[in-house]
Amino acid sequence: MNTFATVELLEARIAPATLVKPNLVTFTDVDGDAVTIKINKGSLELAANFTFVPSGAGEQLQLVSLTDPAFEGTNLSITAKRGDSGDGFVNVGAVDAMGRNLGTVKVGGDLGRITVGSDDPGKAALKKLDVRSMGEFGISTQAAASLLSEITGGLGALMVFGNLREVHLQVAGANAEIGKVTVGGSIIGAAGAFSGYIESAGDIGSVIVKGNIVGASGPTSGAIGADGKI
Repeated sequence: MNTFATVELLEARIAPATLVKPNLVTFTDVDGDAVTIKINKGSLELAANFTFVPSGAGEQLQLVSLTDPAFEGTNLSITAKRGDSGDGFVNVGAVDAMGRNLGTVKVGGDLGRITVGSDDPGKAALKKLDVRSMGEFGISTQAAASLLSEITGGLGALMVFGNLREVHLQVAGANAEIGKVTVGGSIIGAAGAFSGYIESAGDIGSVIVKGNIVGASGPTSGAIGADGKI
């Protein structure tokens, strides 16, 4: 009589986020893409600077925290390399740099919201925000239920390659100006007040929207506004 042994296959495990260097973190996102996070000032710690939750084929990056003074002026880059089942883009819930001024923040995917700036009249809160899209996944990628981005101080340039959906991007403070604004898709509002709204308490430079500006039932939804000139 033949005897057969039964072998139980173990579920494939995805390696958790890894601190490769003080300025470099890697992880696998929800659809299997390999993601790289880089800064050029300060030192990162997984527990102190990130909130990850297991999801799908890897982890959802809900939050990047850069509030420590060591991150003043840093650039932040979050990019993805396509995995077997991925799309080559990473979706980030939020970047929190309240009280800090940053250089360029680049997200190779969707960003839910960003909080940044020290309200220093001599410095821009953020030199450039460069993202593929904002708000396309609503609040599903973050722990906090908000699509309000607060930039306290100037924003040098805003580059959104796709849509800005239901996000309220607010630039306020002593140096509340926005430089060039480029939206490759559409600015889309919804039922919430100030959804799909780019707002400056000062001037806004040149504005290019290649798609549409779409309002909805929410007050001041689907709009661009400045207390100064555009």
